[in-house]
Amino acid sequence: MRPRSSAPPRWCGRRGLPATAGTVLGRQDAGVSVFWDIPYAAAPVGPGRFAAPAAPLPWTGARDAGAPGPTAPAALRAGFGPLDLSALLGSRWVTGQDYLSVNVWTPSPYRDRLPVMVYVHGGGFLNGSGRAALYDGTGFARGGVVLVTLNYAYLFRWRSTAFGGSLGACHCAELPFVFDRTGVPGLRGPQALLGDGDLPSDLASHMYRAWTGFAATGDPGWAPYRPGEDRTVQVIDERWRPAHV
Repeated sequence: MRPRSSAPPRWCGRRGLPATAGTVLGRQDAGVSVFWDIPYAAAPVGPGRFAAPAAPLPWTGARDAGAPGPTAPAALRAGFGPLDLSALLGSRWVTGQDYLSVNVWTPSPYRDRLPVMVYVHGGGFLNGSGRAALYDGTGFARGGVVLVTLNYAYLFRWRSTAFGGSLGACHCAELPFVFDRTGVPGLRGPQALLGDGDLPSDLASHMYRAWTGFAATGDPGWAPYRPGEDRTVQVIDERWRPAHV
């Protein structure tokens, strides 16, 4: 498998998109349009930090959505001991009040009735950012996907070689394969999430196709998990197999 480049793309054009509070102007290149930092709520300042979100203030003209915006306040927590998770959690707090925003990747030119994937980043309500390097949606947009809501169960068993193999198939180790972003700096190395050993040649492309297929057709390639009936779980490793639990 050839890892995707982690370098930011050199955008060759701009594209406008109507939003609820106004028009945003993003960037497009190679069949993908990206719109960064679109407010979904007003900035939570003063008493607003402890109140329900309010609608964003409308704007006139086109709002520049061509670059990432601020992130929610958080202490730096890039490492868990010597384990580097900056690619998943972000490397720093990007200050600013208007951090209640979304980022959107979409195929370009846009087509009607596209599937949409909404991914909510992790972080234990303490850390994390939708602009972390791992969560680049370019691959999904190129696959014709804008959302997936996951109602299927899976068991990820591929074991990382980090820390001499003691990290194993830990929580969040599957995400670089889901996004097909195993080449992101900070993910490889003896003390990084994916370790420094060889990766399975087609695991990332296989997982990416499963998630893209689910978003587009509702079928990731295995039977759904039905409690009390056919409780099928897809076991994901170098070789994939269904299991009944």
